Amino acid sequence: MPTPEQVQQYDELGYFIAEDTVDPAVLPELLAATRRAKKKVRSGRVDVYTHWATKENSEPWAIRGLLAPEFEEPIFAEHLLSGPIMNYVHYFLGNELRLGSILIFTNPYHEDWGFGWHRDFGKDVRNGTEEEEMAVLNRPLYSLRWHLALVDDACMELVPGSQRRYRTDRWRYPRWNGHSSEGWPSPFLEGICDPSRHHEERCGTAHNRRIMAATYPGRRPV
Repeated sequence: MPTPEQVQQYDELGYFIAEDTVDPAVLPELLAATRRAKKKVRSGRVDVYTHWATKENSEPWAIRGLLAPEFEEPIFAEHLLSGPIMNYVHYFLGNELRLGSILIFTNPYHEDWGFGWHRDFGKDVRNGTEEEEMAVLNRPLYSLRWHLALVDDACMELVPGSQRRYRTDRWRYPRWNGHSSEGWPSPFLEGICDPSRHHEERCGTAHNRRIMAATYPGRRPV
C-alpha cells in the first residue's frame, strides 16, 4: 500500500517510486527471463505480438504477449500479479480489475531508436486542442502503469506534473530549454505512473534496455 507521501507525489507529479515490490533476489531471474524472451523473438521462434524496428522483423523494440505459453516464462505472471504490486494497484483502482498490456521495452541492435515527446492516449485524440487534451486528462483514474527497469536505464524522461496540464512547445525539448524534466536512470527502478504524463523514450544500440511494463485497467462505470 502506498504511503501518504507516495499518494501525494502521484497526484502532483504523475508517478512515484515503489521500492518494496520486488525481492532483490528475483531481479536477476527476471532479467534472465527477458533476455531469453528477446532471444526467442529475434530468432523467429516466438512472435506473439512484437513491435518491430525493421521491415525484416529482425529487431524488436517492444515485445508483448509475455504470458503466452510459447515463451515458457511463468515468472512474468508471478511478478506482475504478486501481492506487493497488487497492493498498490488495489489501493488506487479497487478489486475489479483486468490485466492490460504487458511488454518488455528493449533496444534494437541495428540503430539508435526512440520516440519524441508524447502521452499514451490510446485511441483518444493526440495533439488536440487544449480543450480536447484537458478533457482526457481530467477523466477519473481508470488505469495504472507499472515499470521495472532490470538494467541501469536512462532511456526514459518525463515531465513531472504533466498529467495535469496542457502540453507546451517547451515540453518537447525540456533538457535544452531548461524546463523541468526527469530521467529514470536508477538501476532496478520500480515505479507506478499515470499513462497520460508527457514522456520521451530513446535508446542507443550500445545500451541493453530491459524494462518490464504492465498496465492495470480498473472497472469503468457504465
